[in-house]
Amino acid sequence: MPAPDPAAPRSASPPDPFFLERAAAAAWPAAVAEEREGWLLRATPRVPHRRNNSALPLGRDLEVGAVEAFYEARGEDALIAVAPIESLGPLDADLERRGWAAEGATDVLVASAATVAAATEASPGRVEPVDPMAWPNEAVRTEVLARSRDEVLAFAEGQLGAVLCIRTGDVAGVFRLHVAPQARRTGVASRLLAACARTTPTLYAQVEADNEPAQRLFAKAGFARSHGYHYRRRR
Repeated sequence: MPAPDPAAPRSASPPDPFFLERAAAAAWPAAVAEEREGWLLRATPRVPHRRNNSALPLGRDLEVGAVEAFYEARGEDALIAVAPIESLGPLDADLERRGWAAEGATDVLVASAATVAAATEASPGRVEPVDPMAWPNEAVRTEVLARSRDEVLAFAEGQLGAVLCIRTGDVAGVFRLHVAPQARRTGVASRLLAACARTTPTLYAQVEADNEPAQRLFAKAGFARSHGYHYRRRR
């Protein structure tokens, strides 16, 4: 797929939601990705995440026939990421009329690096860059990170927590933020976010709408909602 224009988003204003969706698709690529009839059709059998196995609309007023044919040929459920949902009301309504079930409601959150730096605590701890190709999930390493054409960065604080930060131009996505259970609420997550903020003017994150602990964490770090999306699965 064409790379997002790095000059499009600037730190002075929130990035366009469609830009963020394209940036996230480029940062976290699928093993199979085809642009067809206004869709980005994605499949990654070894990484069973909806993000890697769904069709992303690249415009508005699209027909779903190409999506159905792509996934039928692969013997998989047809799945569409209705993103950004605020701009794709007619598509979402059409899918609902067709009986496609909604699932996986997610908020896309954004923050400027300056906002994150001001909000995160300067608490004791040592976050260091680590090799992203040493990420413990082998399927993610080989099927996602190795395919990314963007700059893949990783940070860790010993064995207490780690995060992937994938930069596309002036924006970077926060992926796979993880803190060990015994280290939660000790500032590890804030320090990992602060490390990501030092790499780019703007950060974004995709957080499930019902994940209250993650929503609180990102809000405390200065993130605000850009837009939302959910998936529609053909029954």
